[in-house]
Amino acid sequence: MIRRAGTGGFQALIKRINQEDLPEVTPSLQHQVALIPAHIGEIDAHLKALECELDSAYQGSVVAQQVHTIFGVGLITATACAAEHGGAVERFHDSREFAASIGITPREHSSGEKRLRGTISKRGNAYLRQLLVQCAHIIW
Repeated sequence: MIRRAGTGGFQALIKRINQEDLPEVTPSLQHQVALIPAHIGEIDAHLKALECELDSAYQGSVVAQQVHTIFGVGLITATACAAEHGGAVERFHDSREFAASIGITPREHSSGEKRLRGTISKRGNAYLRQLLVQCAHIIW
């Protein structure tokens, strides 16, 4: 038996389960498996509706459109960033202040002339920080 990955492989497996008389597949299981494509269709419809809502929020936000111009940043990250800061990005004097607001700057343990920096502070919106990490993974 040849196994394929992805949507095509999944659809082929469902078709095989529904068409063939396999001893390990009970009628109850076969019925449950037959319902899966309908559930996937419902989930796809919900995702498309959410994407339309995000797109309308994106179209109405100048900040989201500016953030979206950054290489690797997509629709979700751009709208999340705009929602987090509400368009008031001018309150940050520089990029380091913005980075500190979402917790991606290193902690500092300094005394006198000795400067010690540790791990990132993880202060601020964890969801936005996670999205930005994913954006960084895309470009690497």
